[in-house]
Amino acid sequence: MHTNQSLVPFELRILWSTLPSQLKQPTLALERITMLSVYCKKMQRKDKEHVSVWERRELQTYLVLATQWIGIKDYSAAATTIQLILTKVPDHIDLLSSLGRLYLQMGDLKSANKMFDRIKETDATAEAIKTNKAFTFMAQGEWLQARDILEKVYESNKENLLAMNNLAVCEVYLGNLIRSIEIFENLIQNNPTSAGTCETAILNMCILYELRFEDATEKKIEIMKQVARWAGDSFQADCIKLQ
Repeated sequence: MHTNQSLVPFELRILWSTLPSQLKQPTLALERITMLSVYCKKMQRKDKEHVSVWERRELQTYLVLATQWIGIKDYSAAATTIQLILTKVPDHIDLLSSLGRLYLQMGDLKSANKMFDRIKETDATAEAIKTNKAFTFMAQGEWLQARDILEKVYESNKENLLAMNNLAVCEVYLGNLIRSIEIFENLIQNNPTSAGTCETAILNMCILYELRFEDATEKKIEIMKQVARWAGDSFQADCIKLQ
């Protein structure tokens, strides 16, 4: 019987496309993901009964592509990819926030503020709006204002790991190293399966240990023991900075 449905699950195609990035071959991964997005477009024309399915899959490949660009620090290409997705889902709050933060990373405050203003026109929560405001202050070096906002966000939602992580960063720039370490330690201990396996959070805490202690090796070994209980095979252990 003739059918347009592939026997290969789409998730497996995504895995095959992104596998090279885990093997330190990001260019090959980008090529495969791009070809997969082209395949999704082709199937939208060919498989008329499942057009919406292939449209969703196309957007999924673009999201994966944007993540790969960010992974190799090509923020401009990542921003362009997210802009493409937003032409399909213009009021997607998470995408608007992500694009705004990418612009902040690139130093483009004007474009970032445009994205954050668009978020205000959606049904975004006050928490999301405040968090983006804090990020804008951080990009401008206004650490005190950013800290005040993030503290309020954290008080209203103790599970907001993003706010807590950036609150610790603000404390560093305000000269409160011990307070920053306490925040990171609480963050990782209270959320071992999320923050406790987050390479960025682990790296930040290890750097703070190096600043605080003359020999931070023992502290890092304790972190490594805790991470080993929860982290998967893809965890990049070099973030612990033991060497």
